[in-house]
Amino acid sequence: MQKIRWKTIIAGFSVLALIPFSRAALAQDHPSARISSLGGDHVSGIIPDLYTDLTVNPAYAQFADRLTINYERRLISGFAPAFPYLSEYSPSSLNYSVDSYMTNEISLYGIRLSSWRAALFVQWRLDQSEFQANDLDLGTASTRLRTYGRSDDGDFGRIDFLAARSIGDSCALGFRFQGCGYYESSSSGDIWVWDNYRDHYYTDLSSEYKTQDAASSSGRRISFDFETGLVRRGEEGSRTELMLQASMHPITYRDQSLYLRIEKGFDATQDLTSYSYEKDTWSDEREGDLWNFGLSMRHTFPTGIRIYTGGAFSTAKYDADWSMVRDNYSWYSPTDEILSGDFDCEGSLRGASFFLKGGKTFGLRSNLDLYLGMHGEFKWSHAEEDPVMLYAEMHHESTDSVSIEQPFSLEYTGTEADVYIPLSIQFRPSGYFTCFSSFTICGEWYKYITDRPMPSAFYYNRPTGSVSSYGAALAVASPQASIYPETTVADLKREWSTSSLVTLGFSFHFRDRFFVDVYSASEIIPSNLYSSMLDVRYVF
Repeated sequence: MQKIRWKTIIAGFSVLALIPFSRAALAQDHPSARISSLGGDHVSGIIPDLYTDLTVNPAYAQFADRLTINYERRLISGFAPAFPYLSEYSPSSLNYSVDSYMTNEISLYGIRLSSWRAALFVQWRLDQSEFQANDLDLGTASTRLRTYGRSDDGDFGRIDFLAARSIGDSCALGFRFQGCGYYESSSSGDIWVWDNYRDHYYTDLSSEYKTQDAASSSGRRISFDFETGLVRRGEEGSRTELMLQASMHPITYRDQSLYLRIEKGFDATQDLTSYSYEKDTWSDEREGDLWNFGLSMRHTFPTGIRIYTGGAFSTAKYDADWSMVRDNYSWYSPTDEILSGDFDCEGSLRGASFFLKGGKTFGLRSNLDLYLGMHGEFKWSHAEEDPVMLYAEMHHESTDSVSIEQPFSLEYTGTEADVYIPLSIQFRPSGYFTCFSSFTICGEWYKYITDRPMPSAFYYNRPTGSVSSYGAALAVASPQASIYPETTVADLKREWSTSSLVTLGFSFHFRDRFFVDVYSASEIIPSNLYSSMLDVRYVF
């Protein structure tokens, strides 16, 4: 029996860092261009900013006393499967990354509704692309024709509605409802036809070779978020806030591919003398619900020091169904086998996070403000799966067959801790122009532990999308039809690193009514809008 080749079922599990923990700091989803220029996530919710504070606490809709219309163009992370996914490619060639979307946003706040005040945020992105081409190559006694193409579709939409009202003289209560949807699909195809001839007139066919590759994937995520916030004013300018968040995310992910190779040989009379056939098919489907819960608190002291802290918990159950079939047949070799594998299981994910921000703004001069703060984060995640690998081998021209059913288990635990120290400056050289800049020192530590069977033909990745270890039991059909024993091993990865980050931005404004804010990342003049953020608003 020919030795089994497993190259098409080498697989990669990846729980992405985009597991959307209940973002106790929802400001990280809607930072203004000004806050992004002053340090982004590391200062959002700490440096006072009405637009950003609205997304931190919906009760701030009560404090928007002037009607404001805002248009913004920002870059957001696109769709990514929050569950583990498999790949038929080896980890050395697997480089999964999340596309970014340039979205449009229109927001209105300061809307009066009787005793309530409301705000509305709408974001959208619709994008479709398609490419097709043909290449024809006429060589000496041969013709080669290639037809290939690709189509992509990436859509995103989000709508937020906020409403708040005063409770007594010192409190405000607000509510936020959000609906969000991602959809992403891609498909590609590549067909090669190569004919060789015995003559220069392309009539006496000698051999024919054809390959076909096709792949498609699609993903959909819909989320429904609810948030309530409370603000209580204290004496001497102090303020205490509480925010509670809950969200549900139905998520689906599908990936399919096909590889087909056919090779034929002919004699001088055009009779078939050799034939080989190889076909690989792949399918992976994931579906489940992800729930997020978070609680956060913010307090402003009379001295101007502001602290912002919170925690979150995420949990998910999902179904996974994967299958592959490899069909080989050849006249001139003993290869005549059909290999198939199936993977069916339930999985679970759990995650927890905690963050703490604090800092103070110092007015050095009438036109110069300095902000010094600190931002710390802690994240923990855990994943478990207990799949059953079904393996079968059959032969075209015999009754010999092998069927194996092998259960195994996978477990992963990851811990991360980050510390950031931002130093931000806001400088107003004139009444209509303001500059923003921030320098942030970062320290990051992580520890990842993966428990897996040994040896393995699958790859199990930590929840950041990069390869960390092997991961599933290997079922091998041999003349003795044996299975490798399940010897459990643990992989440990741990690292500490430091870095720094610089951000820049500026703002043009006219009589405190018309504003144009630009976040230019680390460039003084942005080379393209795709790497920056534009915020245009008018205050009535």
